[in-house]
Amino acid sequence: MNRREFFRVGLVGGMVLAVSRHAGATAPAGLLTADDRPRLAAIARVILGPALPAEMSGRVVENIDSMVRNLPAPIQAELRDLLDLLGWAPVRLLLAGFWSDWHEVSAAEVDAALNGWRTARFALLRSAYCGLHELCTAAWYGDPMAWPRIGYPGPPEIERPQAALR
Repeated sequence: MNRREFFRVGLVGGMVLAVSRHAGATAPAGLLTADDRPRLAAIARVILGPALPAEMSGRVVENIDSMVRNLPAPIQAELRDLLDLLGWAPVRLLLAGFWSDWHEVSAAEVDAALNGWRTARFALLRSAYCGLHELCTAAWYGDPMAWPRIGYPGPPEIERPQAALR
């Protein structure tokens, strides 16, 4: 990438972020909106693949919402910005290659977009992929409802001596 392309990408990226901030975070930082939920469910279904039963994608989204509420405010704000960008069709077309919302496209299209981010030249896209991947996997594999499906018996029971309880 030459200097001219670098500045162009930086300028366009800055404009996109500025517009997205004013276009609409409709929820307090760190809380999922009604529009975020189907988007995240579609992304989680692709990231988790066959490990996630179809009927459990809503539970994963609820777990993500609970996790986000416990994150530090700056991370909540970054996630809010990412979710707002994913919801804005022009940015989605530029970054993911489709105009329709995430839950309206095929799993193959979502997978292609996410894999493109995973291997992108730009660290920002790779970071977005990693953040979404970590949120989805932690929300599913950290849920006790998932443990029997993956053969995990749960954390071991530890006997504590009575003296330690006083």
